[in-house]
Amino acid sequence: VAKMAIAFDMPAQESGQSMAGIAAVYGLAIEDIGRVGDAINSVSQGAGVAARDLVNFTGRAGANARLIGMTAEQTSALGAALIKMETPPEVAARAVNAMIQKLGTAKDQGKDFQEALASLGLSASGLKQAFDDDASGALVRFLERVGESEDQLGVLKNLFGEGFSDDLAKLTLNTKVVREAF
Repeated sequence: VAKMAIAFDMPAQESGQSMAGIAAVYGLAIEDIGRVGDAINSVSQGAGVAARDLVNFTGRAGANARLIGMTAEQTSALGAALIKMETPPEVAARAVNAMIQKLGTAKDQGKDFQEALASLGLSASGLKQAFDDDASGALVRFLERVGESEDQLGVLKNLFGEGFSDDLAKLTLNTKVVREAF
């Protein structure tokens, strides 16, 4: 914990509590916490974002990300992509949670959502299968599809509402950053 506190530029108690929270969300054994901490530190250095921001993001977005099959390392990488584009970690986590919630329950979403998916050449069942097979790969491919759309704003609005469309647009406009983060 002391090493992580130094690497994350956080007080030891805060670092320990944050990593314990992430471990609880992901069901990690004590011996795996160091591996996740090392990964967060590595992602932080590679993306040029503060490790404490990635810890914050991963703790906030981890539960939904885990439900669709993403690891703690993948979750922190996704956070790094958004935080690198000047999105505060709290906002980034809320945006990602909203996106994952909608994508993870795609079959239950309304007409506008289904039509937006169809405009991307996707279906709710196909999306579910893709996430079941490879969550981070499916997410990148989904963001690329949105990024290729002629009506990105309309698609984002119909999929996720207006609240986080601006933040999620950062991901669809910069899928290379997202792909590199993973």
